[in-house]
Amino acid sequence: MRYLALLGLVVVLLAIEGAIGRLFHIELLQPDLVLVLVVFIAFHLGPGGVLLVLASGLVADSAAGTPHGLLTTTYLLIWVVVRAIQGVFIPDRKSVQLGMLFVMSLVSTGLVLLMLRLADRAGGLTSALLVWMLPLALLNLLLAWPVWALARRIVLPVSPKTRRLA
Repeated sequence: MRYLALLGLVVVLLAIEGAIGRLFHIELLQPDLVLVLVVFIAFHLGPGGVLLVLASGLVADSAAGTPHGLLTTTYLLIWVVVRAIQGVFIPDRKSVQLGMLFVMSLVSTGLVLLMLRLADRAGGLTSALLVWMLPLALLNLLLAWPVWALARRIVLPVSPKTRRLA
């Protein structure tokens, strides 16, 4: 049930991304809220989270109108890297999670631009978009707080003590 609720959150986040893109007339330079959720899934769900990441990528690909598999592949690679690096760092620390999100935002934008360049979809825009990688990563960091708070309410169980206070 948690996975279905998180997949519903993916759909809501994609709707928000689309609204932001339409409001500011941007397509490629918008924050990636699903990436923020993918990093959360890699830290807080076990190996079964890969199925949720796969489903999230497929939904994101169909909503964004990107070539099939572009975002799915990117999200799966990000999930694998975050899961593999958890053995090196202390994954429970918030600073580690936010640092990993920042680095993975840069990696994700670079991967998407590289794949678009190889597919000849970005044309001459690729080098111009590289300038925006850092601001997008910082924006993803800012958006991590509300997205992770929503995801935490869905994923993490409520303790009896906090249930009595509510």
